[in-house]
Amino acid sequence: MRRILGVSIFFLGGVLSSVSNAGEPSPPKKLPIAQVPVAQVPVAQVPVAQVPVAQVPVAQVPDAQVPVAQVPDAQVTSELMTDAARIKGEEGLLLFSQARWREAYEAFRLAEELFHAPTLVMRMARCQSELGQLRRARDLARTVASESLQSGSSAAYLGARTDAVEMVAALEKRLAHVRLVVTGVPVEKVTLKLDDVAVKADGATLELEPGAHRLEGRAPGAESRDVRFTLSEGADEAVPIAFTLLREKVVVVMKEAPPAVGRAPGFITLGLGLASLAVGGVAGGMVLQRVAQLEQSCGGFVCPSSLVGESESAARLATASTVGFVAGGVGVAVSAIFFTLHFRSPPAAAERSARLGVTVTPSGGQLVFQW
Repeated sequence: MRRILGVSIFFLGGVLSSVSNAGEPSPPKKLPIAQVPVAQVPVAQVPVAQVPVAQVPVAQVPDAQVPVAQVPDAQVTSELMTDAARIKGEEGLLLFSQARWREAYEAFRLAEELFHAPTLVMRMARCQSELGQLRRARDLARTVASESLQSGSSAAYLGARTDAVEMVAALEKRLAHVRLVVTGVPVEKVTLKLDDVAVKADGATLELEPGAHRLEGRAPGAESRDVRFTLSEGADEAVPIAFTLLREKVVVVMKEAPPAVGRAPGFITLGLGLASLAVGGVAGGMVLQRVAQLEQSCGGFVCPSSLVGESESAARLATASTVGFVAGGVGVAVSAIFFTLHFRSPPAAAERSARLGVTVTPSGGQLVFQW
């Protein structure tokens, strides 16, 4: 053992000496292999600890206590979403540089959904501004301007908020403002649509995009209105919409009396009337003659019984005479009416109609008679 220890110390000393003289290298000494002292120790004399295998202590650690690197799923998901957002953001930048505003907006929007960043929202606002959607751009920039950033936020986030404040102020100046002025009908009865969106007709100021717009209006009892107008950037105008009441018509239809009858009915009734008068006259004459004969035969107020028949015959003739005179008078009167109607009517009277119209307008009324 002492020999082994001596060889080891010698070897160690040589090593230290060579290290201390490393700055001046010297050629190594070459010794014959036979001259190298080697400890001659029989193998059998080397003590070896004889320990049974079963007695070797082994650390018994349960499987649950074995430390393993545990990576949460949420952390992995967050990293994947961040990488995906970065890819979509770079895609949006490329599209924005190519003036493909709509596609760039969609790329920035998807990136914002994956990972919120004020810089992405500002890029979305710039796309909307380029598309002419000033109100949407203003609203997006306003969300960034009002966002509370954590302490220690990056310079990019702080710069985005500063840009957002300036962008909101610039877009406010570019937006147009209008007031809708309703005339002709009560305001509470009006229904308005501005660019297919219902709006109130209370005269309030409305904020609109510059450009062409369409205003539609309806009111009961009035004609529908369709007004087109164009606004420039920063305009502040009043847009009138005048309603006209519908014309209320009262139509009275009058027809002429039927055409007058011809002269034939007049002549017929006149002939019958004259004939009746003739009959009445003849019968009256016969009555007078018989009455004269009876007065002569009776010689007073008492007549013999033989003349009773003559007296009754005279009475019947008197009745017939009376009837004839009455019928004749009626016939003559009716014929006179027929002739009057005939001569007062146009000779070729056709059926005509008359219309009486009453037109009511906001400025007054009008009476129209048409024949």
